Amino acid sequence: MPRQFNVMGNTTKILLLFFFFFQGIVSSSHAQRGPEIVFTDTLQLTRVQSEAILLANSLSIVAEKLQIDQAEALRWQAELWPNPNFSIDEVNLWTTSGHEEMPPFWGKFGRNQQVSAALEQLIQTAGKRRKLVALEQVSVEQAEHYFRDFLRGLKGSFRTTMTELQYLQSSRRYHQRQLASISELTDAMQRQVELNNLGKADYIRLKAAQLELKKHLMELDKELVEKNHSLTLLLNIPSHVYLDLGTEGFVPELEPLQSLQLSDLEAVALEERPDLQLATLAQRYYTELESYEKAQRTPDLKLKLGYDRGGNFMLDFVGLGASIDLPVFHRNQGNIRHAQLGKTRTELQLSQKRNEVLSQVKTAYFNLMQEVAFYEEIDRGYDEELDALLDNYTANFSSRNISLLVYLDFLEAYLDNKETLIGTIKSIQDQIEELQFLVGRDL
Repeated sequence: MPRQFNVMGNTTKILLLFFFFFQGIVSSSHAQRGPEIVFTDTLQLTRVQSEAILLANSLSIVAEKLQIDQAEALRWQAELWPNPNFSIDEVNLWTTSGHEEMPPFWGKFGRNQQVSAALEQLIQTAGKRRKLVALEQVSVEQAEHYFRDFLRGLKGSFRTTMTELQYLQSSRRYHQRQLASISELTDAMQRQVELNNLGKADYIRLKAAQLELKKHLMELDKELVEKNHSLTLLLNIPSHVYLDLGTEGFVPELEPLQSLQLSDLEAVALEERPDLQLATLAQRYYTELESYEKAQRTPDLKLKLGYDRGGNFMLDFVGLGASIDLPVFHRNQGNIRHAQLGKTRTELQLSQKRNEVLSQVKTAYFNLMQEVAFYEEIDRGYDEELDALLDNYTANFSSRNISLLVYLDFLEAYLDNKETLIGTIKSIQDQIEELQFLVGRDL
């Protein structure tokens, strides 16, 4: 039976209604995001919730899954027997003089009509139907693995986009914090300049730093809009909704990553990678195709049952017959050779694919371990220390205990270090997704 799919599952509907109406998560984005990002509503989701909505609500997933149903329909078609053929022939429309009349069918009809009828049934030999079903079964399995491969790529791309959105949102938060500190200082210095208590040089330099931060925030907003639209498109939710993913799930747990073993990952990849399974199925497809094409060498048999009225020495003649092609010239040699060459080619491609998978997994594993090792060298409280230092430097500059140059140097170092921290976390997340994509299964 063909499967039916809902565009939006009941679970997804309940989840979205819960978010929008019962927790009051939908709110005006102007109050939360500032004038740079113009969205009507804000929806707060975690990474897990976002992925659940993607799997239940994505139109592309529904469309791709229908290919499995198409392949199953073709397998079902291969299981069906050929239809019998019925024909009526030799029906005369007029008569000539001097002919003998025949007993009518009913009433006066049929005394001057000749008619013949035949029923013919094709009998497939050499297990052709069974072998065609086996061939179509491979196509069904290929469709299933194509869907798995599509889903693997979609989830990897979606997770990477979520990581980028969380990274941009985190970057925007600490840039906004720094901008708020500079704006307070700029306003205070402007008042002092207006009172002629302070020269304009420091004020102009601080104002320049403020403008630079505003420009950077504007660029961040552009990237946030782009990533947000990408996610809303995949989630099949209105584009005017702004997704706030928060920070949950952004920082990965390192302990499970450190316990990963390369040999285990390689074994899982050889078993789970959909594209590798597709390479295996391609070889199997040509094996089944060779068997089917060899069966085509054996001619099919046609059985016939015929009836003739008035055209034979008997008034009502019923006869049996059979026909079969003689395999004198055509024994399907070309198609058999095609299948054999395809099997050899796919065997070579399968060996190449295995080597490629092992190489990819090894590279991704070592890249991930390098990122994890670098992140472990950073003190766990370093992020909070940077924020505390920013407050300290701001207070000291306000009290004129440090110069503007020292303060601006620290601000630059603060931004660089914050960028290094969240950039490293983003790199680890990206490497995790890369490794999971190459292994073919979530770690």
